[in-house]
Amino acid sequence: MPSPQHEWLLAFDQELWRVYALDHHIAGLDTVLLARYAHLSGARAARQFAADHALVPINACAK
Repeated sequence: MPSPQHEWLLAFDQELWRVYALDHHIAGLDTVLLARYAHLSGARAARQFAADHALVPINACAK
C-alpha cells in the first residue's frame, strides 16, 4: 500500500505535469524544497510552487 507521502507526491507531480508539463525531478525539487509545501494538498502544493517560481502553464504558451 502506498504511503501518504507517496500519494501526496503523485498528486503533486500529476498537477505539475497536467498544467506545466514537468514533474518534481525535472523542476529540480529535492526533499527540502518539497517539505516547504507539505502542509498543502499535493495539487495545491504544485500550484503554489508554480506561482512561487513564475511557471507559465503550457496552454498559455500555445496562444
